[in-house]
Amino acid sequence: MRKSAIFKDFHKFMVVETENGRIFRQEKVSMIPVTLLNVKPHHKVVDMCAAPGSKTIQILEYLHAKGMQNEGFVIANDTDMKRAFMLTH
Repeated sequence: MRKSAIFKDFHKFMVVETENGRIFRQEKVSMIPVTLLNVKPHHKVVDMCAAPGSKTIQILEYLHAKGMQNEGFVIANDTDMKRAFMLTH
């Protein structure tokens, strides 16, 4: 997208929105495990391979489903210190 003049502005938009935390990109293969877990707003979830955080964000979206009482939580951790640091960002 960066090399195409047509998508240059769109690419800049995506970068800015990602850096500001309003857009979070995720690969399809990372979405499958969370979808299969069928997380509900009352669940307590431990994500032990959480970095860089895309699955954790997806879990949080399920926990905070629109119009539902949220009683659940997620604990996110990773064994790699460098990758775990990415969770705080």
